[in-house]
Amino acid sequence: MLPPTDHKFEFINAYGNTSAFALQVLRRHGALEKMSLLSVGSLMSHLADYLAIFREVHHATLVKTCLPFTPEQSPAKFVLHQQDFFTLPSLDVDCIISHAAFHCFNDTRYGNEHSAEGIQKPYRAAAKLRQIVGEKRVPAVVSIAVNRDEGSFDNNTHLSHDKFIAAFEKAGFGLRDYFFDYLHAGGIPHQDEHFNVEYRRSRQLPESSGSPKDWVVGNYYFC
Repeated sequence: MLPPTDHKFEFINAYGNTSAFALQVLRRHGALEKMSLLSVGSLMSHLADYLAIFREVHHATLVKTCLPFTPEQSPAKFVLHQQDFFTLPSLDVDCIISHAAFHCFNDTRYGNEHSAEGIQKPYRAAAKLRQIVGEKRVPAVVSIAVNRDEGSFDNNTHLSHDKFIAAFEKAGFGLRDYFFDYLHAGGIPHQDEHFNVEYRRSRQLPESSGSPKDWVVGNYYFC
């Protein structure tokens, strides 16, 4: 757990870390202001930035989304898809950003229905993305709760690092880069050193404690 908020201390949280990484690598694929983005579960503060950066933003969520402006006033064309991710239609997009969403696809906190597939359902997200974008080569930056082995408890899930990568590669998304962020983690005691860069963009998963509640935020860049 992170320490209480200190008005004399600031840091970029795990979502900001993902977003900064995403914008950095997506620029390799073209001018962002000319690109159409598929946002899956992105936080509102970052969605606001994406609307100011990209030409068009498709935002997929199960949660009611209220913006402080009309569609006509939006900096970019905004298309809201308030529906189950697995029912999304084909979309002509150039890139994908997802904030800590895919590992939640088998819990019910955000309106998902119980599924007999259980913990396997999140691994189907990659195949669904391929169905959405078609054969087009589309870069995707995705963050999830992750560890070496998958785990599920109290309607929360973290995924297996290797199985998650394998699911994307099977769907035709090659892994380009990844890192782990220890600052926002579960079951791992917070240490001040977790604010350091080597723990914010680490290449190493935590040592196994045997607890199903241990996870870190994994950030993945596929294309």
